[in-house]
Amino acid sequence: MDAIVNAANKVLEHASGLAGAIVKEGGKIIQQESNDLFYKNNGKPFPDGTVVVTGAGKMACKFVFHAVGPVWPGSRKTEPTLYTVQEDIDLELCISNSIKEAEARQLKSLSFPAISSGIFGYPKERCAVVLFNAVEKHFLKNDSIKTLQEVRFTNFDDKTVDIFEAEFKKRYGDSN
Repeated sequence: MDAIVNAANKVLEHASGLAGAIVKEGGKIIQQESNDLFYKNNGKPFPDGTVVVTGAGKMACKFVFHAVGPVWPGSRKTEPTLYTVQEDIDLELCISNSIKEAEARQLKSLSFPAISSGIFGYPKERCAVVLFNAVEKHFLKNDSIKTLQEVRFTNFDDKTVDIFEAEFKKRYGDSN
């Protein structure tokens, strides 16, 4: 992949989970660059949907896109409300802003995790739907030449993989 997306928090602290694994694999330079970006933002938390870019350190990809995902409201795990609509919008922004960054850098491949569906509590099934919709929206647009040719959803836990696979089969069938 030319770039991978990290599910980031608002202050770009990459201490655990996917973010911690990225820093462990790529090196402390990724955290250092993230700290620089945070301080360039006057030490203010980044809004949900924001994507900032660092190098990839020792990893094989060129960039890490740190997407600030929404935190799911704990008391509203199943019922759609005004608040969940905003979380869906913010999650879609993570995807569309990551794709814009990839296109701006003329990258050909990009890998997404299930942003916000871990410790941020976003329902995994809903996450899959929002992520697939956002990627499809980009590729169905006819308004520009696209350099991005490959998008992967890369998840490491069986439950999330099964959910994303089910969403894929629902949309495209078993043959793909």
